[in-house]
Amino acid sequence: PDSAVPQPKSQKTLSAQFRIGGMTCANCVNSVEGILKKQPGIKGAVVALATSLGEVEYDPSTISKDEIVQAIEDAGFEAAFLQSSEQDKILLGLTGIHTERDADILHDILKKMNGLREFAVNTTLSEVEIVFDPEAVGLRSIVDTIEMGSNGRFKAHVQNPYSRGASNDAHEASKMLHLLCSSLFLSIPVFFIRMICPSIPFISTLLLRHCGPFHMGDLVNWILVSIVQFVIGKRFYIAAYRALRHGSTNMDVLVVLGTTASYVYSVCALLYGAFTGFQPPIYFETSAMIITFVLFGKYLEVLAKGKTSDAIKKLVELVPATAILLLKDKEGKYVGEREIDALLVQPGDVLKVLPGSKVPSDGVVVWGTSHINESMITGESAPMPKEVSSVVIGGTINLQGILHIQATKVGSGTVLSQIISLVETAQMSKAPIQKFADYVASIFVPIVITLSILTFSVW
Repeated sequence: PDSAVPQPKSQKTLSAQFRIGGMTCANCVNSVEGILKKQPGIKGAVVALATSLGEVEYDPSTISKDEIVQAIEDAGFEAAFLQSSEQDKILLGLTGIHTERDADILHDILKKMNGLREFAVNTTLSEVEIVFDPEAVGLRSIVDTIEMGSNGRFKAHVQNPYSRGASNDAHEASKMLHLLCSSLFLSIPVFFIRMICPSIPFISTLLLRHCGPFHMGDLVNWILVSIVQFVIGKRFYIAAYRALRHGSTNMDVLVVLGTTASYVYSVCALLYGAFTGFQPPIYFETSAMIITFVLFGKYLEVLAKGKTSDAIKKLVELVPATAILLLKDKEGKYVGEREIDALLVQPGDVLKVLPGSKVPSDGVVVWGTSHINESMITGESAPMPKEVSSVVIGGTINLQGILHIQATKVGSGTVLSQIISLVETAQMSKAPIQKFADYVASIFVPIVITLSILTFSVW
């Protein structure tokens, strides 16, 4: 008998969060969820339009997070990995890594460390992804080893997924505003030439002058609208193509069909009039104004998404950027202090909290007395007295007196992180009426296209 017995695949599943860009409607959400659920190894996927986030539960032995990102991008959307439920994997940002030689030096430094299972250096994004054994090595030890092993040439810091998301939101808003302003700059002259200028005798005479076989006004409109249609509106064609390639339809498909029909008809009418002398009506302004109004709607949508995620951003801002770590000698005496990234605080660390500063993590007071403002967490307006053995919450503000606290919970285990997680879960969940709305949106575009074809055929 064959001794090669197939081994069962790992039953371990991970939950990962991805930022998804380019979604404009509920139909886009359905498209992304549909594509993800078709991928082997994905157990479930929930996508939220308001926050541009996707929560994916997957089997890492079957599909990787990079393949999930690729599947989303193939569907016509932008995607970026944010964070995973894996406790032994960390993404570090790097400074000082510029060449492959630098990457080789970093590779040698990490290879000599105990407790690292695997790592991958990305020089393009200046990042390194590390899988490590938390019982054998701490995150702060990894960062310190990178800096000391390179004699200070390389600096490593923990990537904060929320700050990356905030920068992505700002970039998306800036990009959409640029497209909107460019489209307005070209569409307004088209509108005036078509609607206003014929009522002004001097300008009307100028626009009716011939430039070859075309009127001057028609030629100017053709040039301006072509830029709007194929340069500014290129993103609609790309998104529509990717959606159709995966057998789905979205609002980009409708925009492309409507504006292209108007543009192609106008070009045909213009050429027909130029060579026959009979000038049918031209509707160049229609496609230009449709694209402009759609871009305006998308810009408002980006702003609305930013407002929706403000609650999480404000919670994240409660976490201090740095913490003061008290250093001990071999006998347990405090011999100095060091400022570290607050994300590098480890359970058991003794931290110094100055008056007016924020508490870096959940912990217990081991020295000092003070009052702490906990209103941002508990809602209690009166400052709470703290003394030795008192419990403190990360993100609260020390009002007076110096405290030494011993960190008990860090990272996702803190009260503040759990509140953020609850808010995210609430934003990702869907009410029954939302599921019905998603279903209606999934059949809206095909119905509109079908009715359009039937109307054209009957006409």
